[in-house]
Amino acid sequence: MRPDTNHEESIKLYLLGGSLSEDQEAWVEDRLFADDEFLESLNMLEEEIIECFLCGELSVEERDLLHAHLSVCPRLLRKLEWSRAFLSSGARPSHLDQRVPGAPQMPTSWWGMVARSSRIAGRRARVASIVFLTAGALVASFWGFQQRGINRRLQAEISAQHAQTSQIAAQLQTEEQQRSLLEEQVAKLRQGRHALTISTVLVAAEIIGQGYRNNGQVQKIEISMDADFLLLRLPVKRDVYASYRGLIETVEGQELLSQSLLKSDGHHAVLWKISAAALNDNDYILTLFGTSRARPSKAVGSYYFRIRKEASQPMR
Repeated sequence: MRPDTNHEESIKLYLLGGSLSEDQEAWVEDRLFADDEFLESLNMLEEEIIECFLCGELSVEERDLLHAHLSVCPRLLRKLEWSRAFLSSGARPSHLDQRVPGAPQMPTSWWGMVARSSRIAGRRARVASIVFLTAGALVASFWGFQQRGINRRLQAEISAQHAQTSQIAAQLQTEEQQRSLLEEQVAKLRQGRHALTISTVLVAAEIIGQGYRNNGQVQKIEISMDADFLLLRLPVKRDVYASYRGLIETVEGQELLSQSLLKSDGHHAVLWKISAAALNDNDYILTLFGTSRARPSKAVGSYYFRIRKEASQPMR
């Protein structure tokens, strides 16, 4: 007896090892356990499927399903081999009313049916586990990529903080040295000697041009050996900052002096009073930075000068 037409396609898909809905699969398995005639009709339909496979009458999708099912069902594979051998011997196809002699049939015991259902469920479980593992690997890879990106950003931030800390430490050290020199000058003043201050105006490099310095024509400042202070007047084009920071370096790049909170005199010039003892005979570069809460710190002028110290003139 063939299965009724309403369920024949579902049963055929079941025999090919395809995926059924839960309701369809439950209906087929319940009929297998309860109806011997239904089991007999499934054996006949299975033989028809094998015959169509051997004759090349299955669709591409059906052949793919059957190939996959054969890899997990040794009984069906043996039955296929028996059928191929039987047809190769010259016998005509069996059709539905004849069985291939000696071919393994669908199990008729309840234990055989349980084993067959378990194999099909096992194959589907393996497919599900492969999908789950693949998804897990993709999630792990994405998470690792994100974590590496976060680590790189943290390392960049830490490096920037270290560089900023080193710069602040160097600035504090130079300011501490300048403070010590000023304290020495104050101690001399307390001994009753008047402080000698040398005042000069530095011209910005932007005005005199880079070639002026390259030709060795650096602005010279001559100060006596007994001078206590050097008052530098630094002209700026735009006096728009609340305060300024000055930095004096040698031409080799060694930082000597740094002073914050320098103020303008109100006439587009910044005043910086430094200890004369802090500078020796050498060429120097002074960079002036504008500082304000409303805008970021920015270099507003560079000044090149040369210090030449002269011996003190004796009193007459």
